[in-house]
Amino acid sequence: MATEFFGGMINNSEAVQTKFQKAVEKALISTQEVKVGITPSEIIFSENKLKLLHYEPRVKKPLKTPLF
Repeated sequence: MATEFFGGMINNSEAVQTKFQKAVEKALISTQEVKVGITPSEIIFSENKLKLLHYEPRVKKPLKTPLF
């Protein structure tokens, strides 16, 4: 009884590990650029793959303090 239980746990953990490995490989291989929102923006700083965007306000009177 115990051997069946632990054998099932081992098989299940191996299946989960395989699924996880495939998901990680897919994420690392994918080179698609992520599109962030539809709000108009401009790049104010760029270094390697890092881009800092300044979004245009969507309200008439935006707050003066920037929000990070």
